[in-house]
Amino acid sequence: MKSTLKIALISLLLVQGVTNVWAKDPSAESTEEATSKGWKFTIASVGAGENYYTPDFGYWNNVSEIRNWDTKFSAMRLWGGNVEFGIYNHIHLRAEGSYASATARQTVVPAELGGGTQSKTIKLVPVNAILLYEFRDGVVIPYLGAGAGTVFVNSTNELSQTSGETSGKSDAQDLMYYAVGGVKFPASKNLFLGVEARGAFGGYQEMVSDTHHVASLQDISLNGFQVAVTVNYKF
Repeated sequence: MKSTLKIALISLLLVQGVTNVWAKDPSAESTEEATSKGWKFTIASVGAGENYYTPDFGYWNNVSEIRNWDTKFSAMRLWGGNVEFGIYNHIHLRAEGSYASATARQTVVPAELGGGTQSKTIKLVPVNAILLYEFRDGVVIPYLGAGAGTVFVNSTNELSQTSGETSGKSDAQDLMYYAVGGVKFPASKNLFLGVEARGAFGGYQEMVSDTHHVASLQDISLNGFQVAVTVNYKF
């Protein structure tokens, strides 16, 4: 009798164990875990932002004739959009593009140089890829990152004198590098606001003619500090 009870009890335990194993499929669990925590490539969010950028522009403001103009180059406002992709756990890849324009002016050209007015406008179109690491999920999400991209530069010179108007244009492109840090927090279920600071490193080259019409290739620094306010819709 005792042997029969032991066999029945052991059989019951074995059936219960097998039932638990089948109810909780290890392969299904690992698949779910890999989907939520492993490598992936999904659109995490789309957004837009305004960036306050202070590029060096050292050659224009400190060396060239613009240094004596009424208005020199100063901070620029970068307006742009971005798409963030989730690629692994707290790691995101952001693709972004933006646009900025700044103008330096001389309202009175000296009479010995022909008189009139002149201006120079520089337009920047940076296209970047930034790798970001979010430290945690929560009400406030801090993150750090780094990236690189291409900046497209359009430069326009305009000179208006009594004898007529002249203008000249040049285009260039070069690499830019970025170090990024920021925080974001939810404004609603899917809407996130963010504040971001970054260092920008790079420049471009432009052929410049001086007052004696002698042309030379100059290195123009775009190194500077950026502060951005962003809004993103999270999927």
